[in-house]
Amino acid sequence: MRPQLEARLREVHARGLRLDPDRVVYLGEDLWRRFCEAVACVVEQQPRFRLNTWYRNPKSRVYELIVTEAANPPLGAWIGERNDVRTAWLNAHGGTYPVLWLWVSRVWPAWEHTFNLWQKRGETGYLDANVAHVPPDPGWLEFMTALEEALRAAGIETLRWEERHERVPFVLTEVWSEDGDDDNSECVIGPDHEEAIVAQCLFDDYS
Repeated sequence: MRPQLEARLREVHARGLRLDPDRVVYLGEDLWRRFCEAVACVVEQQPRFRLNTWYRNPKSRVYELIVTEAANPPLGAWIGERNDVRTAWLNAHGGTYPVLWLWVSRVWPAWEHTFNLWQKRGETGYLDANVAHVPPDPGWLEFMTALEEALRAAGIETLRWEERHERVPFVLTEVWSEDGDDDNSECVIGPDHEEAIVAQCLFDDYS
């Protein structure tokens, strides 16, 4: 682990538990400004896309931004629609409503992302927001390439897979285990603890 990253993890998790960070030392407004400006710049250069506003949780270890396609309904409107309306929209627009979630860590200036691809679950009348980490088409790939460059220029890095999954021996995270079958959900033992990984310390508030 890089010495600077280790020092920062020790500062935020001085009490040794991932779910008990010292929020006073989180990165703040300067990081938020750089993150917003970098993402907004790329969106402005590629008119296919739209930057969505979203709730900003002051206690979270991440700042969050959302990108959708400008020709599609905004995410807030999409979530608020009935399934039959969304299904009709999917039928008329290629079958997928893509959403890009972006997070920058307030523990260390690094970012990560995931896609939700809203699609029909067969002919059941239900929809799934399928998780993907690969851009769904070449236009999204071009956007992600430009975004990584813009964030790097803003001092926000992309961590390597090996670094994200490195164990942090001085930070413990809770592990809940169930005893019994799936029909006996009240039989829960725990929590136990295990060493957290870097990605949990940087990005994960809950699990």
